[in-house]
Amino acid sequence: MIPKLLMPAKNLHLSVIVEGVETAEQVKFLIENGCYHVQGYYYGKPMLAKDMSSYLNAEHHKY
Repeated sequence: MIPKLLMPAKNLHLSVIVEGVETAEQVKFLIENGCYHVQGYYYGKPMLAKDMSSYLNAEHHKY
């Protein structure tokens, strides 16, 4: 289903952002199907702006 949804955007040279990614398997599947922009709890839960710089400087992030 997802590859069929990504194809029109790819044909129009548009970028697609997939929301709700929660697992490494989902990230792998999306990358294998040409979607390189993802967001979701896999990368981090919602946080305050003041906490963002320390999160990005931490060793545990996955980007």
